[in-house]
Amino acid sequence: MTIEEITEYCLQLKNAYVDLPFGATPMCIKIHGKIFAQIYADKITLKCDRIAGEYYRATYKENVVSGYHCPPVQKPFFITVALEPEIADEIVREMIEHAYVAVIRKLPQKVRSEYKE
Repeated sequence: MTIEEITEYCLQLKNAYVDLPFGATPMCIKIHGKIFAQIYADKITLKCDRIAGEYYRATYKENVVSGYHCPPVQKPFFITVALEPEIADEIVREMIEHAYVAVIRKLPQKVRSEYKE
């Protein structure tokens, strides 16, 4: 997937919007004020739970590392996905959807009830 396709895919998720809290880079995609994706020119950083992060890092070693910009305490909860070498579009979409759901699960119950997992 290209960065444009990734951005478009993220923004088609319910209530997703672009924010630029750190300047032009990274472009952050949020729901309810919480970041689930950070988009750079050649990679994306995604929110995840600890187990999913371990799985993605072990399974896609060439592409996935801990959130490279994150402080050590947050590294288990973010993955950075390099787009080169190429990784299957369906896997990237799966990772994005996981990031989206990981954020929804941390929202207050009243807000979570708007979403069906």
